[in-house]
Amino acid sequence: MSQNFISYISRRYFKRLLLSFLRISILPLGICVAAILYANYAMSLEKYTKNAETVSASYLHKLSEVVLEYENIAKSIGENNEIIQLLENNQIRDYGPSLTPIVESLMTGRENKIRIHILDYDSDRFQIGSQQKPGFYDTNLFSEWGILYELLTTDHGSVICSNPYLDENDRITSMSIGQSIRDKNDRVLGFVIIDVYRDTLVNLFALAAEGDTEVVLLDRRQIAILDTTGEYEEGKLTALGDRGLAVVKNSSDSNFFLYIYLNISDFYSSMSLLLKISGILLFICVLLCIPAASLLARSLYAPLGTLVESMESITQGNIQQRIVLNQNQNQNDEMVLLARIFNGMLDKMNDLLAQVVEETERQKNAEIKALQAQISPHFLYNMFNEIKSLAKLNRVDEISQFVVHLGRLLRRSITYKEGFGTVRDEIEFVKDYLELQQIRYERSFQIQIDIPEEVMACRIPTLILQPIVENSIIHGFTDGKKQHRIQITGWKSEDDKILFEVYDDGAGVDEDYMKYINNVEKSSGLYGGLGLENVQKRVLLTYGMEYGLKIESVKNQYTLVRITMPYSKETV
Repeated sequence: MSQNFISYISRRYFKRLLLSFLRISILPLGICVAAILYANYAMSLEKYTKNAETVSASYLHKLSEVVLEYENIAKSIGENNEIIQLLENNQIRDYGPSLTPIVESLMTGRENKIRIHILDYDSDRFQIGSQQKPGFYDTNLFSEWGILYELLTTDHGSVICSNPYLDENDRITSMSIGQSIRDKNDRVLGFVIIDVYRDTLVNLFALAAEGDTEVVLLDRRQIAILDTTGEYEEGKLTALGDRGLAVVKNSSDSNFFLYIYLNISDFYSSMSLLLKISGILLFICVLLCIPAASLLARSLYAPLGTLVESMESITQGNIQQRIVLNQNQNQNDEMVLLARIFNGMLDKMNDLLAQVVEETERQKNAEIKALQAQISPHFLYNMFNEIKSLAKLNRVDEISQFVVHLGRLLRRSITYKEGFGTVRDEIEFVKDYLELQQIRYERSFQIQIDIPEEVMACRIPTLILQPIVENSIIHGFTDGKKQHRIQITGWKSEDDKILFEVYDDGAGVDEDYMKYINNVEKSSGLYGGLGLENVQKRVLLTYGMEYGLKIESVKNQYTLVRITMPYSKETV
């Protein structure tokens, strides 16, 4: 148990020290790492935000310039008097091709960027090169949808909206800028629509941005014009989700909303590197803390372990245990002081224990002698009563025999030394006593004694069996039964004990008295008897609670008294 307990305490010391070391080393390191990560995050966020602000401002500026340029083109076409006159006179079909040079001059340098469509109110238009009119530019069919609807419902100015479609050359347009053509009475005569290719917007963003930054461009109705992330459908109403760090910007005229999504892969790389370095440092700290805690636990617990072992030895009965002090150790050390106090406590405890043992032994011997002193007067008193009874009956010859046997009993009791004798002596004493009782009761009971020779040599307290036999005769024999029997047996048990049983077939004993005798150590003095109670007390005082006397009885049938004592052939 001691080694297991010491091992358990040592493990607890080690765990506590290890946890303390880990707190001391890891907590500051963790705080530093957290501070570095936060600072890195804050600086990176500021850097990315500034970069996104710059990119978005540059892109919106370039986009505004391009849109303004295309709006001016649409405006110049819409205010061209020749075009207005042809539309007013419905001569667009006959003289429209003559205006091609005007449109081509406006397209110079912009061939791969835009498409220009001039439509009359009935959706006719000028033919420019091989370009074809998209089907949804038919006012007869789409006057309530798309850019035509926007132009019809707008009084003046240009209209900008998302308008993606694939042209005859498989090129994608993303945005359209429209201008209505009106006469002097503000009547709509036709429309000018400039379709801006998607590549034009992408190239503008490429000029403004650096790296892999992505963009989502929405018109004022939150319809996607351009999406480089690939997650949203251009030309549809778009509710942007959370894709990470983003900067939102709108143009000064509120025609556009620009979402710049930041490429923060380098931030994640730096954070990952910091975390790996932190993990390595934490691992090194743990590796260093384990042996440090183990060494310190051993050095701290070694003296305490010695103290625990000594205390464990004391709990097992070794009260002579002492802690050996190291003379080379600092005498003011806490463990040295504790060991010195512990040794002094043991010395004092030994002195007190010796006094208690001596006093207890003295008290026990006094009690035993007092109990023995009680038996002699009690025995003599009973014998004299027997002589008195014989005298009243004029049994003179029997009185003479009675006195002879009584003298033998008294002589035998005088020869006992220190209150102990052999079982053989005790049996002879009982036989003399039984002879007296045979005289008294005119041989009215049978006697049977069965004790082996190995038990006869044992030493037991004197007058142990005689009071029990006396109790059987005086309290067990009744006048209603002519013949009684007393049986005395003894034997040695396998656990080195000797047992005696005194059996009689008399009146038996009361259940309360039987319980009292069987538990006399707990209820001493209740009946105040001198016979069985005296024997019980003497055996318990002499040998301890493991031994003693037990009664088994059935009223008007029998009584069996069993005595248990240690087997010993030496003087106690």
